[in-house]
Amino acid sequence: MRLRGYLTVFAAWLLAAVGIAQLPAEDAIAQREAISRLQGRSADVRLFRDGTTIHRVYGAAFAGGITAKDAFLAFIAEYSELFGIGDGKLVFEGTQDVMRGKFTAGYFQQYLEGIPVDLGYVTLLARNDIGNPIVLASPSAQFVRGPAPKPRITAQHAVRILKKHHPSYVTFSKPELRIWKGEARAHLAWSFYAENPNPVGGDHEGPLPERVLAFVDAVDGAVLEERNQVYPIDVGGNVKGWATPGLKPDQANNPETLQPLELLRVSISGGNNALTNASGDYLIPHPGSTAVTVNASLQGQWVVVNNQGGTNLTMSQVVTPPGPANFIFNVAMPEFDTAQVNGFIQTTRVHNFAKAINPAYPGIDIAIPCNVNVSGSCNAFYTNNTINFYRAGGNCPNMCYSTVVWHEYGHFIIAKGHPSAAGDYHEGMADVTANLLGDTPWVGEDFSGQNTGPLRSAYNSIRYPCTGGVHTCGQVMSGAFWLTLDQLDITEGHVVGLGLVRSWYLNSILLRPPSVNPGITIDVLTLDDDDANLNNGTPHYDEIATGFGAKGLTAPPLVWVNIAPVRLPDAFVPLNPTGEAIPFEARVTNGAGTLDPSSVRLNYRFNGGAWQQLPMPEVADPDIYGALLLQPACGTTVDWYISARDTNNRMTTYPSGAPGSFFSTLVARSLTTIFTDTFETDTGWTVTNVNLTTGAWVRVDPNGTFLNGVPAQPENDSNDPGLLCYVTGQGTPGGAVGAQDVDGGPTYLTSPVINLAGADALIEYRRWYFNDDGDDPFLVQVSNNNGATWVTVETVMGIQNSWVQRTFRVGQYVPPTAQVRVRFSAVDNPNNSITEAGVDNVAVRRINCG
Repeated sequence: MRLRGYLTVFAAWLLAAVGIAQLPAEDAIAQREAISRLQGRSADVRLFRDGTTIHRVYGAAFAGGITAKDAFLAFIAEYSELFGIGDGKLVFEGTQDVMRGKFTAGYFQQYLEGIPVDLGYVTLLARNDIGNPIVLASPSAQFVRGPAPKPRITAQHAVRILKKHHPSYVTFSKPELRIWKGEARAHLAWSFYAENPNPVGGDHEGPLPERVLAFVDAVDGAVLEERNQVYPIDVGGNVKGWATPGLKPDQANNPETLQPLELLRVSISGGNNALTNASGDYLIPHPGSTAVTVNASLQGQWVVVNNQGGTNLTMSQVVTPPGPANFIFNVAMPEFDTAQVNGFIQTTRVHNFAKAINPAYPGIDIAIPCNVNVSGSCNAFYTNNTINFYRAGGNCPNMCYSTVVWHEYGHFIIAKGHPSAAGDYHEGMADVTANLLGDTPWVGEDFSGQNTGPLRSAYNSIRYPCTGGVHTCGQVMSGAFWLTLDQLDITEGHVVGLGLVRSWYLNSILLRPPSVNPGITIDVLTLDDDDANLNNGTPHYDEIATGFGAKGLTAPPLVWVNIAPVRLPDAFVPLNPTGEAIPFEARVTNGAGTLDPSSVRLNYRFNGGAWQQLPMPEVADPDIYGALLLQPACGTTVDWYISARDTNNRMTTYPSGAPGSFFSTLVARSLTTIFTDTFETDTGWTVTNVNLTTGAWVRVDPNGTFLNGVPAQPENDSNDPGLLCYVTGQGTPGGAVGAQDVDGGPTYLTSPVINLAGADALIEYRRWYFNDDGDDPFLVQVSNNNGATWVTVETVMGIQNSWVQRTFRVGQYVPPTAQVRVRFSAVDNPNNSITEAGVDNVAVRRINCG
């Protein structure tokens, strides 16, 4: 009973740390209880958090079942509230083999009232051991609240609206209802594909086709999003048959060589057919000895080559059985014919590469169209299960060659294994496909001519977090895998290391990571792990941590000793008039190291002062360590964390990251809320602008905007009662991301006067900030003299584009008076960024000691 009681308290702190307080109270309670139950079941389970979002549940195994499916269904039935889905339901979709039988992945799609939620899913991973232990949960679920509104416009009307908004689209798929991913509450949208295969104009000699997944509001008809479905490479390249050898394109210093065409279909007119083997040999079953016509074209088991610059290469000859009927394609070796043979060879090669890694990989065992010699230059692209390559021109070679084909087919691989993937993850993992198949850090060698080098290299300076374009930020992924291979070269040798990295690359796609962030490092470590416990490391933890860490995808630290909560104080402790001490108890055991029992410490400080320590000796069996902290004066804030070392003097803290991260406990008689503002009415906040062009603070129901698929301005407020909040500028629904963002400034949002005469108080707020260049600060400041001077409480930089709750104590920054104000400021100076900010749900709670 004491353990369960403490875990509920622990869950409250953990939830505050990840921003769960932004959920409505009933959902926050349900989530808190789910985490409490999970921690009670497995004390070594861990959460990976990025801002306010839980991206992974990992660590030691935390669930299981008779079969993997049983384990998945039971886990979701008991712990679906963990993912903050509101009224949503998680529906089982199926399983997938991962790592050749080592794991089974289970997929759940989120629904609201039977309507799929866009980008709402949860992936679970179980080891194929006795009990099918679940070792990883990777959620991308959305908070949604019903009831969903009824559509006010028809599907056909939605198509007409998009056509008017974007007249170039000419074909449309059948619209289906979805809950759009940008909405926190139930909000219907018609979702459908729109495309124009032959647009006019563009940045290239032959413009890229247009294909988007469109979302049109089913209630008011607003165009919510047009999600790009075309993945160009912006590179040069070539392949062969008489084909181009190696990694370079069709150019003077890389002459064609005669190569076998594997898995090409050869047929007898009016008779049977057969596929060639790896040597190009085939044998067609055929009765009789009269002459027959044997036909061959660049169509095979996994690819159909289409020449967009003329007629397709075909060959036939009349032979008397048993022949032989030998064919040699592309004897004259003109560019367009070489491109066709290249397309056949390299597409077949990359398909077989993936299936050799994981024979159960889904969806790619089809003959994909490979369109070569497309009109235009210097580009290639994947869209809608088709790969496409431009002809030579503009100083670029023909694009149909080795790494370019592998990259574009890599998009096909990703689309089949992770249907919701997009943006920099898509581009980065397509590069990784080419890197690991070719055993080269380069993609698109000599893309702009002979001896000009590669388009992109896995040796690059790009790190997470990255705010550039998708091709730039994708290099975080290629660099992480390649640098890991470099480490494995040292410890395992290149052949073994390459095999390991290839397996992690392909199978990690099946875990469906929501985005590029350090959660992907957890995925790779989980695939490498051999004992269902990441806390003590994996066979190749050091190599993975080094390679991925070099790109900012930091691995979770090893847990040298385990510190699990038993009895710890809540965030608020009522003052005890008898002066009873505050108890701290935790279970401390061996982890990746061996515990030094004399090293366990309670680290604490009062009101932001100097850190102090109390020894925590073992006070009970098994392994319970405790300390008593004398109760401080009323109104004192106690910051604290627990630390312990192993016998090699390696420290572990609870919470991890201490002293940068710590828990806080306020000791007082009570708290009284004296001011709360959800911004549904005007309570006297003022806006002041200095050298501002656009983006002044406004109190509105915000219209969300996106930069490269990443939310910039929020689509909704912070889930407090009502719809309104303050944001920096309000554009039109579906408008451009930079139309009303902050330009110049700063723009200040200042509270009305708060009377704190004679008492201190806590000020709580929720904030949102997006600054893609990371060079402009969002400031939270407090004043005790009616705004004559200000003291900075918090400086926020970069992208923190989710609603984050923060609380500060006024007396830690300024002496409380009757003239306290708080203000928020955003700036884009120099004007070189997309900058958006939001503020919502401000509350002031007086600390009572009388």
